[in-house]
Amino acid sequence: MLFFFKKVSARTLFALTLISFIPPAYAIKYSQKTYQRKLKETQIAAELYSFMAGIFSVRLEEKPASTVERGLIRVIEKTISSHEAHFGFTPAQAAELILLEGNTYDSIDDPEIASGGFYANKKIRMKIDLSKPESQLLGDFEKVFRHEYSHLVIASIGGGKVPRWLDEGLATYLEKDATSRIRGEGRKFYQDHTKAGTLVPIEKFVKMDLNIQYRANIGDFYKQSYLYAKYLIDRYGFLKFRELLSALKEGSMNFTHAFPQVYGINLAQLEAGAYDS
Repeated sequence: MLFFFKKVSARTLFALTLISFIPPAYAIKYSQKTYQRKLKETQIAAELYSFMAGIFSVRLEEKPASTVERGLIRVIEKTISSHEAHFGFTPAQAAELILLEGNTYDSIDDPEIASGGFYANKKIRMKIDLSKPESQLLGDFEKVFRHEYSHLVIASIGGGKVPRWLDEGLATYLEKDATSRIRGEGRKFYQDHTKAGTLVPIEKFVKMDLNIQYRANIGDFYKQSYLYAKYLIDRYGFLKFRELLSALKEGSMNFTHAFPQVYGINLAQLEAGAYDS
């Protein structure tokens, strides 16, 4: 798609360039509504205020207070540093972080999977409320950013070949601080769901269709994924987890084959360990 023009502003040129890279709706497997949301997101991006923080170009609808901007930069840099300490890795390529107010965010988010944050292809999109008190704003931002940045790191190390449940489980683990990871929460989850008859065995859980995982009971999906990741990290450490991600990226093995080779345990042992934690 080409655009011919005599003279336009830099901002308009940026918008046209972005739009020109969106494939036509008939060329990709998007519904019309999804295509319109993506087009709107591209148009919005051309109008945003931006600053740099670590590997991120950060974009907002308006310039925040200087103390808020500095606070956002601190949180971003601290999160990058902590993940580097865990995995010995920081993505080399530049990434984008788009922070949008509620109504704008909701207008381009998937209405079937409401969220406060989203990651895909080196881009994080998050909801932010600049009207909140600064301490609350930064606290809320940090929790969601830790989760979404974890997806970026996992995708970079694992080459996009990590099962969704494992991806979400590790991201949920990393969004929490140590005080919110509670000893005995695995046992409680097991007992509660066994009593209710709703416990999904791990062999079935890891093969469930994503639509079922996300929409049937999304809270349980995240919790069960988190408990499996929590056991692996607490028992074997981050570097062993990175070894699994790297094995998946190499492409010679899928998760079913790579997991027992890297960890020396099977899924039943992972399940037993998670529910005894």
